[in-house]
Amino acid sequence: MKKNTNHAPHHENPLDTNKPLLTTSELAVVLDTRPETQEQWRLKGIGPKFIRLPGSRLIRYRRQDVLDYISGMTAVSSTTEADQVQEAL
Repeated sequence: MKKNTNHAPHHENPLDTNKPLLTTSELAVVLDTRPETQEQWRLKGIGPKFIRLPGSRLIRYRRQDVLDYISGMTAVSSTTEADQVQEAL
């Protein structure tokens, strides 16, 4: 996987601040992805919840929504629920 070089250095974690809203680039730092990945996720309806600022095309992510999204990604197994259902059949 290509290393993300399109955002701030890793030592600047946007979640370590008290900013209530994160930009797409800041979210990319947090999730170690590229901003384009976030754009694709929004189009597909996956990833953290986001808000579109009124009267603009600006996208922002609430800090708490990002934390909730990360918390929801926690896994105890690499087997997906779909795999488990197939195995049960």
